[in-house]
Amino acid sequence: MGYCYDRSTGALCCDKCGASEGVRKRTCTATVLTDSTGGPRTRLRYCIPPALCAACVQQRGGNAALHKGCKDRAAQCQAEYDDIERQLDAGESFAAAAWGSWHANVPDGQVGVLYRSRTARRYVLMSATDYDRSPRPALSAVPTIPWCGPDANEPPF
Repeated sequence: MGYCYDRSTGALCCDKCGASEGVRKRTCTATVLTDSTGGPRTRLRYCIPPALCAACVQQRGGNAALHKGCKDRAAQCQAEYDDIERQLDAGESFAAAAWGSWHANVPDGQVGVLYRSRTARRYVLMSATDYDRSPRPALSAVPTIPWCGPDANEPPF
């Protein structure tokens, strides 16, 4: 989601009515702590804050009503992140990057995937039909074969 700005004043515009006076980003009160598959765990606001003027916030029931459902959805999201962390602690690996058959080192019908655990990384090939990027598949959940990586210089495990 991007924000719109008034062309003449540069002021933030309301997502609902388009007004450019008195508009603020209405920050979500719910937060989640991400998993560490992409680096250190980071605390983030659950949703992208809508830009609303005071009148539109009131029409939606005020600030409390604006993010009413976020707390429960953030808790569900947090449980998923925490489950990934528990699996990483147990030695599981998760997909961190992927290359399609458009890459010179990936055969047709295959996907090259980099899996990362807490202590290691592995490059593998899997069938394009087995690859599902959402949610990130655990290495133990999919059939794979060793791969030398996108640069063809990684030793297979």
